[in-house]
Amino acid sequence: MNYLKAFIEDCKYYDIAQIEVKNILKYLKKDYSILDIGAGIGRLSFPLSKYTKEIIALDNNPKLIAYFKKHKRKNINFICMNIKDYIKTNNNFNMYILAWPVIDFKLINLIEKHLPKDSIFILITCHNDSDYETIINKLTNKYFRKESNNKKRFLEKFTKKLIVIEKQDINTEYIYPDEKTAFRVLKNAINLWFNIKFNKKLENKLKEIINKHKQNKKIIFGEKIYFYVLKKKLK
Repeated sequence: MNYLKAFIEDCKYYDIAQIEVKNILKYLKKDYSILDIGAGIGRLSFPLSKYTKEIIALDNNPKLIAYFKKHKRKNINFICMNIKDYIKTNNNFNMYILAWPVIDFKLINLIEKHLPKDSIFILITCHNDSDYETIINKLTNKYFRKESNNKKRFLEKFTKKLIVIEKQDINTEYIYPDEKTAFRVLKNAINLWFNIKFNKKLENKLKEIINKHKQNKKIIFGEKIYFYVLKKKLK
């Protein structure tokens, strides 16, 4: 399965109840313009576009250009560019969203410098020890301690640079309709994000993990999310 198809399927079964979107909507107004940083396939951009004036879906992956052309929406504009280059000359949004980012400490000073004083900044990322995130650990018997520590430091530094308006832990879910779907999607997602090639042993191990999360016919993995609402500090 190619990158885009695997990415779409990975998102398809996540947060069907749109809990992340509902929390963002508490701070969103109809006349707002939004910069969705690292928008991916627009998992947040598309549902939020129903409630606001304009969204810039920003991502530096050229593989996403065709996707946004195909799923065109009047008030969503996809920009294929790195945030570090874009934000220097485009920093007049009412709301900024950074969801599930790759940990990059340079982003912290960049955001602090260019975030307007009255704008809202929303930071969303997953808890490394949540049910879904530990699938890879159970498969490979590896604990990604370095990544976990980096995320902790990233959040600490980010929240020191900006004012925390709200911080909450929210619970979301990956819900697959059956074991077959869960196996296919998870196998492709693990290969996509971690570049892990499956053999028969790993496939059987994944099936065992999936079976433990069976609720009636559905397969459900819990996901814990850090949800921050921040603003620029006034100097």
